[in-house]
Amino acid sequence: MQEKVRVSLAASWPEARRRLPKSLAAQLESHLSLPPGASTAMIVYPNLEFDAADPLVADLLAAAQSSGGKAKRQRPFARHQPEETTDPLVRQVLYYTEYTPADLFAHRFIQLSLLEIRPLARPLSQFYRAVITPTPGCEACGFVDLTQTANLRLAEPWPPGVFWGETDNYELLVSDRLKTIWQAASPAAEVIFQPVETPGKSAETIWQVRPQQVLPVQIPPTAVQVLSRCPTCQRPLTAYLRRCDEVDSRYQTEALLYTPANTTPIGDFWQTAVIDGRVRLPRHLLENYAHNPEPSYVRPARPFWILSNRLLQEFHKHAIHNWTGKPVLII
Repeated sequence: MQEKVRVSLAASWPEARRRLPKSLAAQLESHLSLPPGASTAMIVYPNLEFDAADPLVADLLAAAQSSGGKAKRQRPFARHQPEETTDPLVRQVLYYTEYTPADLFAHRFIQLSLLEIRPLARPLSQFYRAVITPTPGCEACGFVDLTQTANLRLAEPWPPGVFWGETDNYELLVSDRLKTIWQAASPAAEVIFQPVETPGKSAETIWQVRPQQVLPVQIPPTAVQVLSRCPTCQRPLTAYLRRCDEVDSRYQTEALLYTPANTTPIGDFWQTAVIDGRVRLPRHLLENYAHNPEPSYVRPARPFWILSNRLLQEFHKHAIHNWTGKPVLII
């Protein structure tokens, strides 16, 4: 178990490098994390990953503060002490815990995150039907119900040696080898495997995994932080499983899910009704959909994938990689 921090920049790396001291920028190069297929020459906003105790974090935040040229003030933070509250170079500072498999084996339920992101072929309207529903009692926001109507197709070939990943619309995908391991370890029909079309020649079939059971989540104490609200009705537009600083929501600590102690769900794999990300849309995006019925910009928020301890240990025995996890606490 290790405490980590991710600093997300609000500028491309070439621009950030120009605004930071040269010696500091050189030290930060090894901490850069870019989206798959991106390079530092592209106009993408990178992340920088650190151990939470790394003094470079404080150096970066202080330098970013100086580069902004705005008023600064000291303030406390729940677990750490970032002092910058207004600098535009930093988009988000997220403190989180990195767990090893040994840390997770002590828990009955594990929240799964996939490290491989695979893009779907466009247009998304070939896979989904989007139904727009205005929020009751509010004319400024609404819901989007995105229903899958066909098997998925990827925009790119599946990389060799990859066991699983997520689409850029938050579906879970697995290789044929992992599907075989999964079905041998958990033969019950609590999940559905649907074939996924891949371009070019693929060494194995890729499958979408669709859980049929929901793990109940306790709220509170599960921390769902609302980051934006409809200006008219004040209902949430975006929400995340994080605890935010009361002064500046860019400074966040990743939170954990909690489930009731009397939970006895069927099977070994579930999703949650609690979702992470965009939960409502403002009216101007809903109106745009009437003229351009392509659901790429109205994607729903992501669910949380939950594995049983038994299935996790089975995957670990077969050296299934490209994932991270967090414990789901029982109360």
